[in-house]
Amino acid sequence: MKKAMAHTNETIKIEQSVLDSIQNTIGKFKVETGGILLSKNGVICKFIFDEGGTCSHGAYDPDYKGLNLILKEEEAKGFTYVGSVHSHPRGIQYPSGDWGNNTGDHGAIKANLACNQNLDRYSALIVYSEFDGGPFEIFSYTVFRNNQDIIFEAEIEIINGEIVLFAIRVKANLLQPALKGVLI
Repeated sequence: MKKAMAHTNETIKIEQSVLDSIQNTIGKFKVETGGILLSKNGVICKFIFDEGGTCSHGAYDPDYKGLNLILKEEEAKGFTYVGSVHSHPRGIQYPSGDWGNNTGDHGAIKANLACNQNLDRYSALIVYSEFDGGPFEIFSYTVFRNNQDIIFEAEIEIINGEIVLFAIRVKANLLQPALKGVLI
């Protein structure tokens, strides 16, 4: 199935510490590594790196069994699973399509929505790693339960204590407005 892309005014609220954790793991390794995103009170405040996932140059396969064990522990602490993050080769900033049997990024997102009935939307982050010598970048997407055939580009709202920075691009400590992605 061909994926449809659109833009939404919804934002993905995420703590700076989570972005830092993503940059220090996925953002340093070869492409196609990932992890899961957890929230409290509508803010993504925890990232779990998938140490058991398998990867190739063009595919990331999560360690569902290991991640689900960790997720069960985190849910007991009040965290909610809200999405995932993984890296792509530079130049492929969008989630891949739905290739059937829960494959492709869009197919996996739909499968996760089916397994997590409490989610009204799924947050998906795509990362460019510094491993290839380029800058670390994050691109953000949302898929809504009631409209799963469309992947929406979403802005990131970075929360750092009391400070909220909307959809920013950060490079060498200079803040610049950004329309797509976040460059750290």
